[in-house]
Amino acid sequence: MVKNKKAQLTLFIILGIVLLFFIGLIFYAVPHLRPILINSEDFKTYMDVCLKQNAEFTLYQFGFSGVSNKYYSKQFAQVPYALHQSKTLVLTNEQAEKALAQSFKSGIAHCVDEFPNKKYEITEGEHDVKVLIGENVIFDVKPDIKVFSGTSSTKYNRFRIKIPAKLDAALEASRAIAELYKSNQLELYTYMDNQEFQIRVLSYKDNNLVLYLIDKENLISGQPFIFRFAMLR
Repeated sequence: MVKNKKAQLTLFIILGIVLLFFIGLIFYAVPHLRPILINSEDFKTYMDVCLKQNAEFTLYQFGFSGVSNKYYSKQFAQVPYALHQSKTLVLTNEQAEKALAQSFKSGIAHCVDEFPNKKYEITEGEHDVKVLIGENVIFDVKPDIKVFSGTSSTKYNRFRIKIPAKLDAALEASRAIAELYKSNQLELYTYMDNQEFQIRVLSYKDNNLVLYLIDKENLISGQPFIFRFAMLR
């Protein structure tokens, strides 16, 4: 009886350590990325900073939840599947660009609303956002914004934001890892060993794997870009 209790206690301790590690990894990965707005009298300077922060936050969110539209629910986490029941689900680059643009667009109005100098009247029209995934992630923003001061007005209709992040490589790697996991695990381990990312793998009893591709070379708001996905054969 005593041995059983000790075994149960040991099991709970191990489970607790694993859970704390996973929670710690989540908080390590997503630190303070909600835009912190600057107090600037100059609207252009303010928008440059706010939109850059919005782009960083959008990209970080996508890294954690954007690889596909099907999710693995594990306790407090929802992880997008790169592979589910032998079907590769990773978005194409074009689909990823559209998803990033749509998510980013919703933050433009927030930046405008939070501009600290309330003596100006600001009007908004239709905003156009295009995202290009390559060596960097480019947000090409063409907002329809007018700022009125007395009888004069200024129109702002172009912002271009470049974020250094290996999203293109992460999407390609997730597709390759998913395909190799289906067919050849020996080649999979060789492929993962030769990747430019630091890769962490968590395994669960329900045969799900959760992988983290960590880009430590390019920092976003002082933190490495992380690309997360799940796999189930």
